[in-house]
Amino acid sequence: MKTMLVSESSHQRFVVLLVLCMAGAITSSSAAELRLENQFLARTVIVENGRLRSTRLANKLDRKELKPTGAEEFRLRLSADVNDTQPDVMLTAADFEVTTSDATADAIRIELRNKTHGVSVAVCYTLQPGKRYGHKHLEIVSDEARTLELVDIESLDIADAFSPYKAKELMRAYGRFLPALGQPLYTNETATFWGVEFPAAWNRLEGETLRCGVQYGERLQPGRKFTTHRAVFGVGDDPEFVQDAFLEYIDEIRASPAKLSVQYNSWFDFGGGITQKKLQQSLDALHQELVEKRGCRPLDVYVIDDGWQNSRPPRSPLADWSKGLYPVNEVNFDADLRSARAAIEAKGSHLGLWASPACLFGATANLEVLEQNGFEVLVGEKHPKSGRAKKAMSMAGPKYLSLLEKRLLEMVDMGSVYFKLDGIFGDMQSRLFETVPDRGTPVMTSLLPPDGMSANDPRIDDPKFDEMKRYYITVATQRLAAIFDKMHAKNPHVRILCHNGATISPWWLMHLDVLSLVNCNDGAPGDRTLQMCYRDGLYYQLTRRDGNQVPLNSFFNHEPAKDGNRFDDASPEAFKNYFFLALSRGTLTVELYFVVNSLDAKDFDVVADGLKWLHQAAPAFKRARMHGGSPVGATSVDEGQLSLKRFQPAVDASVYGYTGWTQTQGYVSIHNPSQTGKPYSFTLDRRFGLLPNSGPFQLSVTHGESGKELKKEWKFGETVTLNVQPQQVIVLDFQRSEPREK
Repeated sequence: MKTMLVSESSHQRFVVLLVLCMAGAITSSSAAELRLENQFLARTVIVENGRLRSTRLANKLDRKELKPTGAEEFRLRLSADVNDTQPDVMLTAADFEVTTSDATADAIRIELRNKTHGVSVAVCYTLQPGKRYGHKHLEIVSDEARTLELVDIESLDIADAFSPYKAKELMRAYGRFLPALGQPLYTNETATFWGVEFPAAWNRLEGETLRCGVQYGERLQPGRKFTTHRAVFGVGDDPEFVQDAFLEYIDEIRASPAKLSVQYNSWFDFGGGITQKKLQQSLDALHQELVEKRGCRPLDVYVIDDGWQNSRPPRSPLADWSKGLYPVNEVNFDADLRSARAAIEAKGSHLGLWASPACLFGATANLEVLEQNGFEVLVGEKHPKSGRAKKAMSMAGPKYLSLLEKRLLEMVDMGSVYFKLDGIFGDMQSRLFETVPDRGTPVMTSLLPPDGMSANDPRIDDPKFDEMKRYYITVATQRLAAIFDKMHAKNPHVRILCHNGATISPWWLMHLDVLSLVNCNDGAPGDRTLQMCYRDGLYYQLTRRDGNQVPLNSFFNHEPAKDGNRFDDASPEAFKNYFFLALSRGTLTVELYFVVNSLDAKDFDVVADGLKWLHQAAPAFKRARMHGGSPVGATSVDEGQLSLKRFQPAVDASVYGYTGWTQTQGYVSIHNPSQTGKPYSFTLDRRFGLLPNSGPFQLSVTHGESGKELKKEWKFGETVTLNVQPQQVIVLDFQRSEPREK
């Protein structure tokens, strides 16, 4: 037996190869164990009798070892075409013979061949020094043209694997678009996390088999290499806190560093009637009241929402969007928004713009001309009263997406550093899917009725269409992600929001910066308690009931809001309760939805106090989370997505709030939505979000009288107990105490 050791002592990292033959010349009778290792984890694969499989993953942080009870290692599902009536070919690592292997200090590469079907696969594992996670991807070459329907980059039998994400629905309707795409898998004994680094990845458990894959529908060309997305495998130090380990990894790989941005948005202020003059009035008022009079920092961004573009006749002549998307409405603004940008930048701020990739909302007037000029339009069912068909642009249409990419990059050149992209796979009420073949994504015409199917036909909710939907979402996600990457490359300061109708996966953050809550209205009618509970109920459903693994700091919602009508306040205290709780949710993209001329001096005082607190507390938002019970009661959560029409907090609504911590600071917000006072306790430990060995902390009360009864010094592990008055909001701040001199 020949033993080879490749080491890199300066990084405390090594790869061990135990082989029965020289590396690079493995034969069917040889055996080899290959081990990729650093100071945090080690992955071992074995080649035996010409076959490849993973045998163990050592978690050095938790001192535990994961041993798969079975390992297909990977799976390929191949066919002549997605509509081929012949059975698909399913190949796993056991169907391939290893031909060569190679290992360096950073990677293992194993090449395999299936002679029967004429398919070659290279399996590549990487693990960098100092990283708590490694990667795996496949390189696939087919001798003949065929369709790669599905790739599972990982396929391992792991007894303690589980899926934290519980929602599975891929429906077209309101409240039912919660696909199990782009969510990670965890293990509850060995503290590992797994998944494909792709927002539309299909990571799932089938029995005890962990599968991390993508529903590609990719057409393989003879002899041409196809490289899959990367799958990640990572470790944490404790199974109870494996989500924290995963979110730390997400924070490390995101497109742009998580950073606070405080913004004004024109939508509640002026709707589609925004003009240069109106924008200037609100810009001047906000800057004067907040910056000049009250000492706040200038807002980071002023967002011109729907209405800046030429798409709203008769307010402006309708341009031909087939020659270029989103031309400026030059009745209300000058060319390229030059004056608006100059006015905003004169205040020390930057320009942000709204657009709808699917041409929804204020862009729908242009769908007809785009359709007439051969761009890929999704056509839904006709409305029973108006007779108009629901339409949206295809997010997989090659011709349309080239036009969209060109305009978004031009908008970066116009000086926009923030993009509110509103309407992706549909809108809040419905989703549309591609049902017409040969337009950039596989369509399973064999499943369609003889007369075809509209893009939002109710019959498409049948699970038999889920595979076709995943094909569409995969193609669209890859294309959109590539556009977003080009926008960031053109200007690294660009920040992108994927808003209405998007999927929400933590891996979107590799390509954009913030995601909207799904199926969520602008806000609830009624008093501030109703508004707070409605929004917080959605947060609770998304994170607690559904188990979505997107960090709270990267969610967007239409708050804080105040417009003197639907968001009116009985008193300055009611507005302050609402404003501080809204800020405490932990989002790092805080957009102010104000009707500016409805704000009085007391309102501006509240806003200024809140924004100053926000800048101080924001470092802790990177680890923001909810605590307490359901803001709307257990029954409301169990019923599914909140219905705005019948929304009322239940009598069993609990005390709840938000919290976030660093080694040196933390905050806790608390809200009691009920009509009676309630005691509430929380322990300053890791379960509550504190980092190990942090503190001691000095407490200060930012808002809420009840908090002023608490002591000032707190240590890790102590329990805070207080009485929360009816409908009260409390905000507590903790700063690490400096050691006292002896």
